[in-house]
Amino acid sequence: MYNSRLTSAQQDEPAIIVRDTMGVRELVVTALAQYLELSVKMREFEEIFGNQVLGAASELLVLREKCKRLEMEYHRIEGGISRGRYRSLDEIQSDVDKALALPDIDDLDGPAQRADSGGPKDPSDSEYFDEAAKARIVRAFRRIVLPNVHPDTSSSEYADFEFAYSAYKNMDYTLMEALTIRYCGEVDLEQDGQLLTLMQLKARLNDYRAAYGRLDLRLRILQQNASPAELNVPEQAKQRMVEQRELFHQAIIAEAEKESDLQSRLRALVDDYSIRRKRA
Repeated sequence: MYNSRLTSAQQDEPAIIVRDTMGVRELVVTALAQYLELSVKMREFEEIFGNQVLGAASELLVLREKCKRLEMEYHRIEGGISRGRYRSLDEIQSDVDKALALPDIDDLDGPAQRADSGGPKDPSDSEYFDEAAKARIVRAFRRIVLPNVHPDTSSSEYADFEFAYSAYKNMDYTLMEALTIRYCGEVDLEQDGQLLTLMQLKARLNDYRAAYGRLDLRLRILQQNASPAELNVPEQAKQRMVEQRELFHQAIIAEAEKESDLQSRLRALVDDYSIRRKRA
């Protein structure tokens, strides 16, 4: 018990601080659950979007670019033939072969992909922590969180382990700190077997409040970047992605036919020149 000479109100103050700290901890736990649920939803949509839409869109872009280059080469060679720039059939054949052998474009960027599975970080995240604070957060995370989420040492859901490990792998200090608060469990007047002073209790409460503030900001950023469809009508959003992929697929078929036609027209330039030479 704290000093018996203190007034009743003063004696109650440590208990009030502990109560307030527990209240903040509950906010952290709730925000972490919301963050995990939303980040999982967004990751699922990103995977579907990548499989259903981005791959097809990238393929279409490559085909369109290839057709543009083939068309340019066709008009260049045809114009050269019309203006008598080729001295022999072999020169035309060589040019046509080079046009048909143009390498595929592998480095075209498809539509910009969305943020990674963990969601966007607050851009000033690293400014919250100095090197000493970062080291302290990592030590506490390793000691408290990892044993509580690892499949070999706990009965936690795999999603919890994946979420915690992702935070650790990315050195995401905001999430690591919040996870440490969660897995520390309930707080009281002691810490690591030592009775905390009033100043230490207040400092812990301030630390919890600051950690919650950073986590809440991160959650709000994630919520802003999540589309209403992802949150409210995921099945409709998935169906739209399937429909979009089908539109891309139809466009790919049309573009592939155009590519084949351009290749045939390029080869025909050699045959047409050869026929004209024989008639001349």
